[in-house]
Amino acid sequence: MIVEQLHEESAVFSILTNSQKGNSYQNERDLIFDLIDNDLLTTHFQPIYNQSDGYPFGFEALTRITDPSVNIDTSELFDMARNTGLIQLLDGHARHTAYTKACEQCVQEHIFINMCPETLVRISSDYGLSDLFGTELSIPRERIVLEVTEESAVKNYVLFARAIEQLKRKGYKIAIDDFGAGYGGLKMLSIIEPDFVKIDRHFISDIDTTVVKYNLVDAIVMACHRLGIKVIAEGVERDEEMFAALNFGIEYFQGYLLAKPAMLAQRNYVPIPGGRDRCIIKAAEDKRIGDLAVYTHTVHPQDSLREAYDKFINNQETRLIPVVRDGYLVGTLNRREFLELQVLGKCGYGVALNHRKTIEELMEKIVISIDSEATLEDAARRIQARSKDLIYDDVCVTHRGKYYGTVPVSVLLGAMTEKTISLARNANPLTGLPGNDAIFREVNRKFSEGLLFDVCYIDLDNFKPFNDNYGFDRGDVAIRELGRIILDVLKLYSAQCSFVGHIGGDDFIVIADPGQSEDICSEINSQFKNILPELHGNGDYQHGYYFSKSRKGDLEKFPLLSISIGIVSTASSNIDSYQKLAQAAAEVKKTAKMTPGFSIFKERRAYDLTNI
Repeated sequence: MIVEQLHEESAVFSILTNSQKGNSYQNERDLIFDLIDNDLLTTHFQPIYNQSDGYPFGFEALTRITDPSVNIDTSELFDMARNTGLIQLLDGHARHTAYTKACEQCVQEHIFINMCPETLVRISSDYGLSDLFGTELSIPRERIVLEVTEESAVKNYVLFARAIEQLKRKGYKIAIDDFGAGYGGLKMLSIIEPDFVKIDRHFISDIDTTVVKYNLVDAIVMACHRLGIKVIAEGVERDEEMFAALNFGIEYFQGYLLAKPAMLAQRNYVPIPGGRDRCIIKAAEDKRIGDLAVYTHTVHPQDSLREAYDKFINNQETRLIPVVRDGYLVGTLNRREFLELQVLGKCGYGVALNHRKTIEELMEKIVISIDSEATLEDAARRIQARSKDLIYDDVCVTHRGKYYGTVPVSVLLGAMTEKTISLARNANPLTGLPGNDAIFREVNRKFSEGLLFDVCYIDLDNFKPFNDNYGFDRGDVAIRELGRIILDVLKLYSAQCSFVGHIGGDDFIVIADPGQSEDICSEINSQFKNILPELHGNGDYQHGYYFSKSRKGDLEKFPLLSISIGIVSTASSNIDSYQKLAQAAAEVKKTAKMTPGFSIFKERRAYDLTNI
């Protein structure tokens, strides 16, 4: 309906402008009408790959011209449309074509569809965004990502922001396309508050050799992650660019290196290059064995001895070759055993005896594989359980039951060492608990995995006057003891508790299962009460108070140390980002501190955090 109305308005615009424009202008308008009316525009799909598993997270719908006689590309066509007043018509037609093609192919992944800011503002103003794709959608709105390009100037940010808000309320996801290459920049980022940011190809190109680009992308990714925004690297064409981008923790990748646009949405698995280098991508404590996996070329069970022999000889670093049938791991070939026993043989007749045999007859059929989501500790325990002959063999990794890659034991050991160092580096020096960076990563990991959890914000009441009166040493004891108590209590809930962190000073964070958080907090309060005689001394403890200077410098009576705990739950709120969670946690802690003594306050209402 909207497209047809735009077509009629464009025709009126044509009558008003024909007398004022030259032949070239009219020819451009005729070309656009001809391409639309004769169905000469189609859609190609380019996969956007998830770096964590190598499968498409979604597909970008790209408009393509099917008439070979038209010697312009799509970007030039859209520039013509802007110059001739037909941008709403062309943009609407391309959008509906993309949606229709995606429905025809039953695309189950996210579908990224481009939308010009000019069109967005116009539709918001004139039609109230009744719906972009009709009332009955074959693809849920939650899987439709509208890419708003930054290359066009936004004339009216009020209407623009209103349109974005309407789209979000309807359930659509929002992405900023070509970030860094256009007009809006950080202003558009602050107004849209998108779900995704696609870093423009300009910054990804040669990022491995250009210091300025490297640092700019590093800053962009860090800012986006702190706001809970996923990042997509566009236009990746070389392995070196992929390696550099992986170091920033970018979640998704798109480019010719991985897959070119095609008429059919290609759902094939693509091994993300640089698997071994990915040990520095994620926080060490977040790492899984799949993050270390390298895709090693395989052989089929029916291949000959010669094919396996050539693979070993051509790559001297290959220690193990997986044997794969229909994507599933069925066996392995160990380099030393294969070359010494099968090729050379005990008496030097190995080739003569085995050259007619298939790999299936020569391979090691007992395969110990590890799922890609296994932790490094779990993987190490599995390796230690192997026989002594196999303990140093590369580790075979599977994902969703199918072959994923291999991990050398040396790489696994290096990653575990890095984890230990990283934990020590990021820990609070007073309590040894993980600090702010680790808390940030843990919260975002849980959001990305769709997990429900409670955050308990723990704070000592009147800690400053306690510190002033009893001295910094006693203050440090109080903080260390609170950290110890939290750890002791969490051991009682080891099956549900997921994380404890020390924000700094006298503030702590516990992330727990929604069904256990209040019990955990009650036990923390109970155990802390038991150490009050030690912290205050028997005299002050018996009195139930002590004197210290207030913030104004006056001598004032203060109650004994107590704890205020605010609990916010993602299970009963619309919180879906670190920023919103931090805001909500600060509010519930403030509410908890309004009640004197050991208080626990759990917010059970849904938050209105749409402006955060």
